[in-house]
Amino acid sequence: MAGQTLKGTLYQSGPDGQVQSFPGGTPREKLPKWVKVDDGAFDGEPEAKPARKASEPDGSLPPKSGNGSGQANWLAYARTEENAAKLAAAEIEIKDDAKQSEIIAALEKAEIPTEKPAGQ
Repeated sequence: MAGQTLKGTLYQSGPDGQVQSFPGGTPREKLPKWVKVDDGAFDGEPEAKPARKASEPDGSLPPKSGNGSGQANWLAYARTEENAAKLAAAEIEIKDDAKQSEIIAALEKAEIPTEKPAGQ
């Protein structure tokens, strides 16, 4: 199945503050991740994404206990692009076999959130 393409030219400020343009017909998957645009800007049907099992790590902030709090979820969270950069800047390395408590301690040392803000 064909993916979605831009209906017209899109202009957006990039992470560096410079305006960048993307011509009509650009496939959605070719746009940088920082581009924010709603589905109405595209022709075609979105690609079907395979369903993710709730137990599979997705890189989002996991709970400290209960369902989804396992070592694999914490490791995936630590290895997101943003968090990996913060850990590297703090010269903190997390090994593949690190325990959940070790991962959380390393994240906190690098000042990476390990709990959702109150009210969220």
